[in-house]
Amino acid sequence: MRIAALAAGLAATGLTALALGTAGYAVPPPADAATVVAMGDPVRSTVPSLMADELRFDPPLAGELRLVHPFRAPASPWGAGHRGVDLAAVVGREVIAPASGTVTFSGVVVDRGVVTIGHAGGLRSSLEPVDPLVRAGERVSAGQPVAVVSAAAGHCAPEACLHWAVRRGATYLDPLDWLRGYGPIVLLPIDGPG
Repeated sequence: MRIAALAAGLAATGLTALALGTAGYAVPPPADAATVVAMGDPVRSTVPSLMADELRFDPPLAGELRLVHPFRAPASPWGAGHRGVDLAAVVGREVIAPASGTVTFSGVVVDRGVVTIGHAGGLRSSLEPVDPLVRAGERVSAGQPVAVVSAAAGHCAPEACLHWAVRRGATYLDPLDWLRGYGPIVLLPIDGPG
C-alpha cells in the first residue's frame, strides 16, 4: 500500500519510479529516457541530500545500462559486502571517465587492469577489469575514454561486466547515489494509514 502511494506521489510531482525495491526506494527517471537502470534490493543512501553538481557523476559506460550486482555496504571495514556496482558490458566496450579528474592509478592489481581517477571533493572512482587507455598523472575530462572492458575474469565471470567503485578516503560509497539525475535516494513520509 505504501509503495503504491509512493509511486502515485512521484507521478503527481512529474517523477516516475524506474523500479521500487522491497522497502519502497524509488529513483527519478534519467535525463536520457533511453538509459535504463535496474535497481535490485534497496541500498543505503550514502550522500547528503543536497550536493554540488560538480560532485555528480555520469555513468562510466555510454548508452543503455544494466545493473548486474548492486552496492552492498559492509557492516565493518573488513566485513563482507559489495564495494561498488557491476554494470553489464562486453569485452572491448569503451569505458569513460564518470567525472573530470586526475588518473591516480592505471595498471594491474593481482590479475586485472584497474583505472582509478581522483575527482573533486576527495572522491575516487575505480574501474575494473579494464585495459587502460590513460596513465597515472594524466588529467581527464568527464566522458573521455579511459579504458576498454578487459577479457580478464571479473565480478560477473564467466560473463563480462564493469565493476565501478566510488570511495572517499577509505569509505566506499554507492556509485548510484552520485549519478547525475538519480541520487541520492530519499524516502519521504506518507500521510495517512498504509
